[in-house]
Order: sequence, then structure tokens, then C-alpha cells
Amino acid sequence: MISRAGHIFLIAIIIILFTGIDLRSQSSHPGYNFKHINVQNGLTQNNVYRFLEDSRGYMWFGTHNGVTLHDGNKAMNFLHNPQIKSSIAGTFITSILEDSSQQVWIGNENGIDRFNRHSFSFTHFGVDRDNGEKENAYCVALGFIKANELWFLDTKTKAMRSLNTK
Repeated sequence: MISRAGHIFLIAIIIILFTGIDLRSQSSHPGYNFKHINVQNGLTQNNVYRFLEDSRGYMWFGTHNGVTLHDGNKAMNFLHNPQIKSSIAGTFITSILEDSSQQVWIGNENGIDRFNRHSFSFTHFGVDRDNGEKENAYCVALGFIKANELWFLDTKTKAMRSLNTK
């Protein structure tokens, strides 16, 4: 019977063997090309909390300072500007999703925004409240249950809600 120390030693040897095999197989593929994206070459912030590769191959990076759209060569940043209604409504990006119509939806501390690919602008969706008004609230987009039904977390009421996207 092997002691506890013996088991740990055996597991460590197995991990080292498999790690060594994995490293050798990676080094045999010299065609890998890694690109480092940071503030110096376009990101709004170096800490990325959310990301999405959309159906067109573009990368979306959500930070606590806005969202960056990267096409593989250059970056375009979207920041909240209170003087421009079509800018993204918040800077603290909580989620990035794409629907079946290839529209990108971004959750943030002020609600949910839909990106317009033609005008490079955003349409804002606040949260419906019981009194009939819309409120800007911290939202996390969770996913689409149906083509036009976006489920999200409304952190103010601590409830899952749905947004009819039509």
C-alpha cells in the first residue's frame, strides 16, 4: 500500500510527464502567431473583463473604461460621452453578446446598448419599471432565449428580466 506522500509523488510525476508531452507538441508548430493587444496599441484599458468574437471575426473587448472593437489590425474605442446620445451609455462593461441577426449587445452600468454597424453608434435600452418609466440600471446581459428576447440581470431589483429587442 502506497502512503499519502507516495500518492502525491506519483501524481506529480504523472503531471510532469503529461506537461512535458504537451509542451513538446506545441513547440513543433512554429506557425502560431500571437498578437498582444494593450493600451499602447488600442485598448481602452489593459484589464479586459468581457470579450466576444462576433460572427464577422471582429473581437470585442469590454473593460471598466469602455469597449474596444478590434478588426485584427486596428482598434476602435467606444466611450461614454454624455453629450452624444448615440454613444455607449456606460463605461463599465458587464457583458457582450451577439444575437442571431448579427447585432452586438453590450451590458453596462447604465443598461443595455445595441451597436449599429452602419453608423458605428449605439441605441440605448433602459430598464422598464413598474411606474412605466425607464431607468438606467446596472445590467448584465445573459443571453437570448428566443431571437428577439434578451434575458438580463437587473442588479437593482436582483431579478432576471427580459427585453423584447424588436
